[in-house]
Amino acid sequence: MNVNVCNGDLESSSTFTIKWKVKQFTAYFEGNRNDLNSPELLTVYANNVLHWRLRLSKNYDREGYRSYMAVYLDYLDEFPMTASVIFAILSSRRERVFQRVTKAKFDKNLHFCGIIDFVQQNLITDGSMNLLMNDSLIITCEIRFQDSMLCAKFSRLGLGEKSTSQDGVGAPNRNIKSTAITSASHATVNLNAELKALSDDMEKLLESEIYSDVSFIIGEKKIRAHKNILTTRSQVFEQLFANHETAEKKRSLVGVKDVRYEAMREMLRFIYTGKVNDLDKMPVELLKAAEKYALPGLKAIVEKTLAQKIKFENALEYLNLAKTYNASVLNARAMDCVINRLGDYVNTPEFRDLSVEIKDDLLSAVSKKKIP
Repeated sequence: MNVNVCNGDLESSSTFTIKWKVKQFTAYFEGNRNDLNSPELLTVYANNVLHWRLRLSKNYDREGYRSYMAVYLDYLDEFPMTASVIFAILSSRRERVFQRVTKAKFDKNLHFCGIIDFVQQNLITDGSMNLLMNDSLIITCEIRFQDSMLCAKFSRLGLGEKSTSQDGVGAPNRNIKSTAITSASHATVNLNAELKALSDDMEKLLESEIYSDVSFIIGEKKIRAHKNILTTRSQVFEQLFANHETAEKKRSLVGVKDVRYEAMREMLRFIYTGKVNDLDKMPVELLKAAEKYALPGLKAIVEKTLAQKIKFENALEYLNLAKTYNASVLNARAMDCVINRLGDYVNTPEFRDLSVEIKDDLLSAVSKKKIP
């Protein structure tokens, strides 16, 4: 694996970009190894040498995210550090795609930041995405420091550890804690109100269709939306509008054949607002849409709803559904239901129609669990 580290000016630059070239990516992707680490990386800022490491994970241990590749930045020093971090993949066209931003306040208790749903795994190996070059994947990580080196220098001098009381002695100022808690409570209330207002405003934007620049055609109906919002919330839409070199792109029209109008509108409502109004009316269709358009948040909500509906009569149906749409939470709940009454299922037509893969999963689960 080759790693190129790009450092800025020693004193003036506060932004650095690290590139990690992951060679023989397919071997890692198809192998049993969950995490893959880069070599140790160095950046220099304000005469300080900082040590980093990039890390990929296939999310084996994260239910609901196993179809996604996660990316992390490990901070290997102890100086307090606040930064914005922008992860991306460098395509064969030398374009940064799947850019995701996060903020981190590194200290002795927090040494990493990352994106758990960075990119769907199957998109990386899809040749049409142009992400692999000679079986190598290039991860870029831009680190933007936020006046943090002053904190680091104070830390090395042992300053800033104590709070000075009114008499000038280095004892804790007990009034600070209660004031902070009160302020935090008010801030939480205000934040919740602002988030609700934001969600409501975004719903109005969707409903009004003002400034929209793309139309989804579902049968004879049309839903207008905004590309910038769609591409920010869904990697599938990002790729669609980046690579869709057809007459549809020129007219900003996208035909949708496998999602009903009502489900498409509810999915878009979630993208804009984080809310779903008619989940109980169309959970299966929303699960299908969430998987198709790479919306892990919506998928998690739908899985939880469906898992609560599992009973003897529909457990096999839901087991098939979970396997079809990579729904790990739903799969686990349906699997438990089937295993607990396996003898009542084995001679049914529905059980005989299960795929070999599902039957193998059941056999493996049964071998690990005592059947009553």
